[in-house]
Amino acid sequence: MTSPSAVSGAHASQGEGSGFSANTAIRSTLWLLTERPAAFADVVDELRAQLFDVREVCDGWTSYYEALVSPPTAFVVDSALRAMDARAFCCLASGAPRLRGVPVIYVDAEAASEARSRALASGASDCIVFPFMPEELIARLRVQLRIARGVTDQVELERADRASRSTRSVMTLINGGRIADMSAKALASAVGASDRRLSRDFKDKLGVSVSEYLRREKLARAAWLLQHSGISVTDVAHEVGFRSPCNFSVAFKKHTGLTPSKFRARRQSRVADKEEDGSSPSSDN
Repeated sequence: MTSPSAVSGAHASQGEGSGFSANTAIRSTLWLLTERPAAFADVVDELRAQLFDVREVCDGWTSYYEALVSPPTAFVVDSALRAMDARAFCCLASGAPRLRGVPVIYVDAEAASEARSRALASGASDCIVFPFMPEELIARLRVQLRIARGVTDQVELERADRASRSTRSVMTLINGGRIADMSAKALASAVGASDRRLSRDFKDKLGVSVSEYLRREKLARAAWLLQHSGISVTDVAHEVGFRSPCNFSVAFKKHTGLTPSKFRARRQSRVADKEEDGSSPSSDN
């Protein structure tokens, strides 16, 4: 597949004798951020048929940092992401100066206007309800790319960047620091904002409070530790900032539907099943 740094047709044109074909000159690089690629298979096929260079990615944080180095022409973000909140990604992408003018299309399974409003408040350029026809997404992408080419109001862009700066800074701190030592008050102090202002900014951009966002991130990190490490459930609880293993177990079950022990056992069982399938001899003679 073509690298994300490939020539983007939405922003470049080639003159005669440049060595690029007409098709190359109009190709746009699209990053599809989803953890369920099979659900988007038909859409991806149609996008590629329409000369979009589609890159399917599943890790929100990695995709964000890679995009800062080599921005795509547009993002399509699936709301069903679990490793990273989809609205959090929209907030980061829309607020990064390096990604100004890169449209973010938010894909939601809810048709309710409230869900769309939350996504737009988080920084999404447009919303589309899943499932949808590939032609509808393509039409929306083309509209957003035309808008992106015409963006010239730098004052408005800078205002929006300032409004979300504290939110993005806190999200980066949570992602890169020792989460057990974090609290909403400490995070607000770290970015030079009041508790109330930071909470309002988070609510506007992500639809949840700082405390709720931090709680979800703690539980997501706990799930990763349960799946990929051998430390005890009690140590996992302490590692992500729960003083009581009992409180951790209750919160984790509410979040995932399983106790930490059952979650770990189920994951280990799945891994064992995959390894057994992979080591089974072929039935072909």
